[in-house]
Order: sequence, then structure tokens, then C-alpha cells
Amino acid sequence: LPGEHLEIRAKIEGRLGGEPVEAVAANNRAALVWPVRQMRNARGQGEGMWIAAHDLASGVELWRGALPPAIPEQEAPIPLLTPDDQVITSDGADLVAIALREPAERRERWRLPGLAPWLERARLLGPGLAMLADAAHGQARLIDLANGEILFAFTCDIDAGAVLDGGDLAVRSPDGRLTCWDLGRGRMRWRSEKPMYRLLTLSGDGAYALNERRQLVVLDRASGAQRKLYGDWSAIEEVVTAPGRLYAEVKRTDASRALIALAQPGGAVLWER
Repeated sequence: LPGEHLEIRAKIEGRLGGEPVEAVAANNRAALVWPVRQMRNARGQGEGMWIAAHDLASGVELWRGALPPAIPEQEAPIPLLTPDDQVITSDGADLVAIALREPAERRERWRLPGLAPWLERARLLGPGLAMLADAAHGQARLIDLANGEILFAFTCDIDAGAVLDGGDLAVRSPDGRLTCWDLGRGRMRWRSEKPMYRLLTLSGDGAYALNERRQLVVLDRASGAQRKLYGDWSAIEEVVTAPGRLYAEVKRTDASRALIALAQPGGAVLWER
């Protein structure tokens, strides 16, 4: 303030201002954010992206990293955030795991050379496990998040995803049939007799899926044989799975629509409205 005697009333330290950001992933203790707008130059080429991890309790930035530039045909891939505060992201051509709560010199847990492009279709499957996928060739790998070890390699319909429950990994094969793998023995348990539209969940002794007509069916988890068809509904529009429940928007045979809930396991219809 102007005057004969200048006095410092307040001192503010740290980063002031900044770009608007949006959260792209979160767990119980941290969140990943990146800029709302991915900037491009006059030629339409990406100018680079960054992503940061913040502690949810304090807002403190735990880590910041770079991402490949966005291009008109493709946005930057979103890194994975694990329940134990580990970020799976790209570093040049490599895929790396960053431990957010470790000192800077010990943050990199593992590195998989040349697998950065596989981040685009990567997803968490279960405690300590993730699936990496190469959509161009229909190849996927199951990795141990603790050390980056490749536990299992297989082919599948990448867009259809995968379901892991206990020691069973179920996927939709490139030919449309469902395949269930026994991870404990490293062998295929079964393949469905007919192609399926989508696998929904594994629960109890059943595998719940949509057939090619998008009708809800239950396959035997041990053999893959179709055990039940929910014939009162001509098609399933949307599905949400939760612990102990399967919720869906269905189209009835009279063309009306309803919301339904199934018990998991067992498959009993709890309500239809």
C-alpha cells in the first residue's frame, strides 16, 4: 500500500491461478485431474498434456506427469489409478507404474518397455490386477500391479471388456463366443456354443450374458452350457451390476419397457417396474 510506512499484511506462497481442470479418476484417497481443454496449435497438432494426482483430504499435489499430445483423431489416454494410490501411465514409449506416496527417488515401481500404446484400452480387473490391450491385434495381457509381471496373455474382443471373479477370467473371443479361463491352471475352462453379444458378470455358479438378440441368458459357469433364458423380456437395453444385484432396462415382449432387478447369485427377479 502506498504511504510512508509499508507493512506486509499477508504473504501468500505457492502456485496462484492455473488452468481449469477436471477429474478423470479417483479412489478413496486421491484423484487424477487434467486440463479441461487439450490445447492444439494452428496446424491442429497437439501441444502436449499433463496429468496430476491430488490428495483428497488436503488438496496437495502428489505428482505431475506428461502425456502424449492430443491429435485430431485421438485424445490423450487416461492413466489408471489403483486403490493403493498407484498410477499406471506412459513415459515415452514405455508403460510405467508410479507410487504416489513414495519419495520421488522410489516412485517408479516397474516399467514395461514399448507398451505405452496399450494404456488406451487398459482397465483394472480386480485387486492387484489390470488388463492391457492392443485393440489393433485383439491381444490382451493380465498383469500383476505389484511388479508389472505378465501373468497371462490371450486374445479377445477388446471393446467387450473382461470379467474376473475368483480364479476365472471370462472374455468375448474375436469370433463372438464367450471364453472362460481358469487362471489357477492356465487353461481354458470352456467356450460358449453360440456367439454372444456381451458378457455381463460372473456370479455364483452362473455366467450372465446377452445373446445375439440381446436377451438375458445364464450360462453354467463350469461348462458354458446355456442354463436359462429370461424369455419375458425381448431385449436388454442397459445393464448395471452391483454387489449382489443386476439392474437393467428391459424391453418386454409387448414392446413396453421396464426396470428390473435380479439377485446375485441365483438370478431371482426381485422386482420389475
